[in-house]
Amino acid sequence: GSDFLSFIGLGARQGRPRVFTYVLLDHGMFFSETGAKIAKDFLSKHACHANASPSVRMAGTFRVCTDKKGAPVLVADNDSGTYRPNEGHLGLFKQLLELNFPGLVVF
Repeated sequence: GSDFLSFIGLGARQGRPRVFTYVLLDHGMFFSETGAKIAKDFLSKHACHANASPSVRMAGTFRVCTDKKGAPVLVADNDSGTYRPNEGHLGLFKQLLELNFPGLVVF
């Protein structure tokens, strides 16, 4: 988990929190930093990550926050207007991330 958090800069750039858009496909998870400056009306970031695939397992955003002890945790949601993933699948997505990135705490 610490390698993944380090890879994404603990979710901050120049001291500012970053938000990431992700999609989960059968052959991998794809994500990038996103933000208000990206013109979301012109291009669906989720469809771009998924290469317009109709078979998306999960899609949304994630960010790094801290728990009550100040430890970093990953907070994920299913906020994709393009794919509208089932909220009930968030628990499975959490399990997948925690299994593949030992030590990562996901909410």
